Amino acid sequence: MPIQVTFEELVEKTEYIEDGTQLYQIIFPDKLTEDFLSRLNIMNINNLTLFPDLTGSSLHSNYLMEIQPFLEKKRLEIEVNYDNRKKMLEEMRKPKQSKINKKRK
Repeated sequence: MPIQVTFEELVEKTEYIEDGTQLYQIIFPDKLTEDFLSRLNIMNINNLTLFPDLTGSSLHSNYLMEIQPFLEKKRLEIEVNYDNRKKMLEEMRKPKQSKINKKRK
């Protein structure tokens, strides 16, 4: 990639090349960054595997330190959802008493 060309200029130039080569820039909202990075990390796509040197290792370690609060929040959300679903299933499995039986008691 030529150094004197910005990424935006490169995307603009390669958008209509006839040989089928295309380059796109996708901009995601900032609030999705942590989620996307954690999903890529789960698939083993991270600085450590892309750049297997000291710099990649350092960047990956820093990433893990930064992402921990996000992962903890996600784990708690999953646990709460699991607990809520479990309670709903338990309620559904309980035998329902008819209104007549309740009045007799």
